[in-house]
Amino acid sequence: MGRKSKIKNQKSKIKNGAGMVLLAMLLAGALPAQVPGNASLNGKYWFRYVQITTDSSGNLSQAMSLLGSLTFNGAGTFNYTASQTLGPATVATVTGSGTYSVASNGFVTITQPQGTLPMNGRVGVTVLLASTTEGQTNTFDLLVAIPAPAATLSNGILNATYQIGTLEFPAASTANARSTQFNVTANGSGSLGSPTVAGHANNLGGSATFSSIAAATYAINSDGSGTMIFPLASGSTAATQLISGTKNIYVSADGNFILGGSTAAGGHDILFGISALTSTTIDQTYLSGLFFTGGLAWEIGRA
Repeated sequence: MGRKSKIKNQKSKIKNGAGMVLLAMLLAGALPAQVPGNASLNGKYWFRYVQITTDSSGNLSQAMSLLGSLTFNGAGTFNYTASQTLGPATVATVTGSGTYSVASNGFVTITQPQGTLPMNGRVGVTVLLASTTEGQTNTFDLLVAIPAPAATLSNGILNATYQIGTLEFPAASTANARSTQFNVTANGSGSLGSPTVAGHANNLGGSATFSSIAAATYAINSDGSGTMIFPLASGSTAATQLISGTKNIYVSADGNFILGGSTAAGGHDILFGISALTSTTIDQTYLSGLFFTGGLAWEIGRA
C-alpha cells in the first residue's frame, strides 16, 4: 500500500543521423477510486493529434495533424470533427467515427483517427493520452484530449501563470523542427505578457537558445476554443524565433489545461499548457500516486 508508480505510454524514437532531441511529454493523473470503464469517456472532448510517417531510412516522409472535437457516447463509439493538415497543404475539415474501450485500470484502446491502427491510450482525471505503440509500423503519433467545458467561458478563465511546452515540425519537415518550454502570465483580459521562450531548433544548430516575445495575447470563445498569438520580435523571422504566429487553442472547464496547435498550411505541432502551482512549499510530495505519460520525439544520431 502507498507505493508510488508511473506508467509510460510511449516515447517514439526516430533516428536520422546528426545530434538533437525534440521531446514532448505529458502527464495525466490516474482516475479516482471508481472503477474505470467505457463510461469514463462520455461527451465532448477537444483534441490534438499529430502523426509523422517515416521511410525505410528513417526520414520523415509524411505528416498529418488534426485539431477539433471528439464526442464519446460512453458505450464504446465516438465521432469526431476536425481541421486536418496534410503535409505542407492547407487545412480541410474532416469527420469520422471509431471505437474505443476502457479497461478497469484506465488503459484505453481507441481507433486511430484517419487511420486503421489501434492506439494504446490512458485516461486520467482530466486528460486522455494515446499513441500507436503496437505492431510493426513506421507511423509515430500522439493524441491528447481534454473534456470540453459545458459552461460558457470568456477570457477571464485564463487568469494565472501557465507552464507551456511545444513540439513543432514546420511545413511537414524536420529542417526547422523545434521544441520549447516557457511560462506565460494570463491577466484574465487577453494579455499573456512578454514571455522568454527556452528551446532548441534544428535550423539553429540544435543547441539550447532563447527567444523574447513582446506582447503575446489570447482570446477565448464561449465554447472554450480560442487563440494565442506570439508576435515576431524585431529582426526575427518564423525560422529564427522559437515560437511565433497564431496557435488555435482549447481550454478545460476549470482553466487548468490549454491544448492546441497551428492550423496554418503545413502546421504540424502540439502546444500543451498547465496552470502553475502557487504554493510556496512545493516539494516532491506533489508527485505522489499513479501517473500516465505519453510522448513523441524526433531524435537524431541516437543509437
